[in-house]
Amino acid sequence: MRTIIFFSIFVTIFALMNAYVHFRFVQRLAIPDIYRHIGTGLVVFLFVCQLMYAASFRFDVFPGTVFLVLGTAIGFSFMLFVVALGYDFLRTATDLILRPNGGRLRLALDGVALLVMSVYLVSGLVGGMRDPAWVHVRVPVSVPEHKAFHIVQLSDVHVGHVIKKPFVERLVARINESVPDIVVITGDLVDRDPDSIADDLAPLAGLKTRYGVYFAAGNHEYFHRPLRSLEILRGLGVKVLDDESTVLRDESGRAILNIVGLRDPVGRSMQILLPDPDKAFASVNRDLPTIVLAHQPVWINEIERFQPDLVLSGHTHGGQIFPFSYLVYLNQPYLNGLHSYQDGRYIYISRGTGFWGPPIRVLAQSEITELVLSEE
Repeated sequence: MRTIIFFSIFVTIFALMNAYVHFRFVQRLAIPDIYRHIGTGLVVFLFVCQLMYAASFRFDVFPGTVFLVLGTAIGFSFMLFVVALGYDFLRTATDLILRPNGGRLRLALDGVALLVMSVYLVSGLVGGMRDPAWVHVRVPVSVPEHKAFHIVQLSDVHVGHVIKKPFVERLVARINESVPDIVVITGDLVDRDPDSIADDLAPLAGLKTRYGVYFAAGNHEYFHRPLRSLEILRGLGVKVLDDESTVLRDESGRAILNIVGLRDPVGRSMQILLPDPDKAFASVNRDLPTIVLAHQPVWINEIERFQPDLVLSGHTHGGQIFPFSYLVYLNQPYLNGLHSYQDGRYIYISRGTGFWGPPIRVLAQSEITELVLSEE
């Protein structure tokens, strides 16, 4: 039933978006009929791709190259819808104000719309295919006996149909160059049946840190046999924090830091691996600074009572495709970057290291985040 509901909503949304693009953009452009017919054909093609993409959630049969095309179709329809909205507004205003006398202005508007569309689509593809930026963030939180404590955060890598072993190998190589104190992975690492991508995840075993690699699940782990995903990650030497905490100790055995890992809120709706923040924080040493791995930023509304020093999240992808970023605020309190949620206490939201769905990013470059905890 959940699959039927998702499929129905997904198809309805994209059917309406594609219809709007067709009738309010493609059919109104002052272009020869042959190009208008090509435009109509492309809109139909995009919708067929979206139907296939939705079907792939139930029938995992498409190779990575096909999945890349299907994901691109989703991004393109959204972006064309944005262009069509802007065009429709300006074209309607022009028609109302100038009436029959605005022929040249309408032609100019059509030309600008086609140029904007082309730049928007191409820049999105280029942005999606770029390697993640290395983002350096200083956080004014101190860790005992450490002048500067280095954390590298990965989030939303989405290893699956498109993002494969070579991408993961490049991530590991870049991280190992910095030799961080710890690496944290804040969910949505697994985006396919975990056994089918076990080899793609294998390079994570080669991460070099002083104190280990820590992981907390995101919503996408829940969609793909989450218990098996956690088992595979443990086998790679990753310390999975499944609604639990651990005390980090330095080489001398001195306790220096709490790390808490939360399950994802989606567990409550799926009735599996239900999150319990009280359980997760039960063993925290109150005399030490506390870092929380919480995939969704919305967790901050529920856990601020525990007053963690730093919460590390992802999930939003920084909006991934502008202006979708504005819709993120309907569900999450923050989009990306470092924020103070209380005096002296912080939350950082990664834009994500990979991508989900469309291999497209506009004004939301993917990132590997190096957080340096230091009071200086």
